Amino acid sequence: MFNLSNSDCTKLGKAMESLVKPIELITTARLCGFIQRLRGLRPDVLILALFSMFECSSGVSITGLYNRYRYHCGKLGYSDISFAAFRNQLNKSSFEDFARRISTKLPQPVTPNASQICVT
Repeated sequence: MFNLSNSDCTKLGKAMESLVKPIELITTARLCGFIQRLRGLRPDVLILALFSMFECSSGVSITGLYNRYRYHCGKLGYSDISFAAFRNQLNKSSFEDFARRISTKLPQPVTPNASQICVT
């Protein structure tokens, strides 16, 4: 499906961890109300999926992001969620707050513009 090998996923994950620790992502997501528990969407895997999507493609779509999310969940051994639940989570107003808080922690050239991720 994607041309990322296990070692590529590991390298991407390590690069992400050097910028923002997974526990920091989860804590930030909880503080801004984006998630309440980790049974559903995992913010660390969502950010990893976003990074890999921006790295490997020119366009961003909700379906493409969902497919990347599921791919990384499988590689990392996490259970994935349904498309409807994924989309509903990203439709929350707190997702924008979460993205804004995370973007302040990233170096400027790497920061995606959260307003350009359109969930329709």
